Amino acid sequence: CHRLTELLGSPLKLQPGDAGGVRASFELDLDRPQEESTPSVQIVTVRETTRSDEACSATTRGVRVLICEDDRTSARFLGTLLQHWTCSHRIAATTHAALKEFRAHEFDVVLLGALPDLDSDRSVREFREAEEQLDRSRTPIIAITATPDPVIHDALLAAGADSVLSKPYRPRTLRERLDELTVTHRTPEETPSS
Repeated sequence: CHRLTELLGSPLKLQPGDAGGVRASFELDLDRPQEESTPSVQIVTVRETTRSDEACSATTRGVRVLICEDDRTSARFLGTLLQHWTCSHRIAATTHAALKEFRAHEFDVVLLGALPDLDSDRSVREFREAEEQLDRSRTPIIAITATPDPVIHDALLAAGADSVLSKPYRPRTLRERLDELTVTHRTPEETPSS
């Protein structure tokens, strides 16, 4: 619990409880509005570190990920996971900013959450159109949605997403999807040796 609250930017406070126990508390700023002056893209590059096989498989090491998410807490959570798995990532909070990053940089996978300016299935189609315009090979897209509705999942897959995850999901599930999609996407020269 202590490690989780630190990752989310809040220390765990321990105080004596009423009946001789311990009271644990922490604060999270979940509804902080994004200010106009805040850039819509955050760039994070992670230097490669040695991790156990459980924390970082050879297929996720060095994977370049574009996180498309307008919720800062969700984006921070995804970024923390990716750092733990020694992936590099960029975060974009709007479809416009995400497409700008996508056109400017090569990514091994796109994590597409909710964005304020377009529906998720339209955002997926925008990425696929950008690939065609840039004459790039297909970049795997993992759509992350708050609904388990199969109609929404089918719409995302029909629009061109390679995989759909419903919240809440386990980090291990996300890592497995990254493993599956990046193994087939990356060339042998790009895949680090174990």
